[in-house]
Amino acid sequence: MSKTSTFVRMQSDGTLVRIKPDGTEETVMVTPPTPLGDEAITAAACRDPDAQPLIEADLVRMVQVSLVGYAVGGAFLNLAYYDVPYNLLAALVVTRTLLEKHLRSAGPAVAPGAQQALQTVPRSQTSVR
Repeated sequence: MSKTSTFVRMQSDGTLVRIKPDGTEETVMVTPPTPLGDEAITAAACRDPDAQPLIEADLVRMVQVSLVGYAVGGAFLNLAYYDVPYNLLAALVVTRTLLEKHLRSAGPAVAPGAQQALQTVPRSQTSVR
């Protein structure tokens, strides 16, 4: 064993014991993680600059890239992938509907920028005909 290695073993009752270099065992006191609610998870994600939540614009860009990839490689795909563009369109429609519902229930103080962005494209122009 090196001086920096730590070996831990779980006993049959679930407790953890650290095995010391001389072979003796020492119980490791581990505090269980505290379960987080939805608000705490969202707050933690918003504080982390590398893990910002996705917004509707990100989904739109991802769908655009998916459609371009489908169009480029579509000639080499079989009919099993025929419905991919329709699935992407359905994901966009469901996302917009959920976003509008959330913004209506949250009120204008929560996300005025998002409400303004939704008002710039009327629903009649985005519906499938």
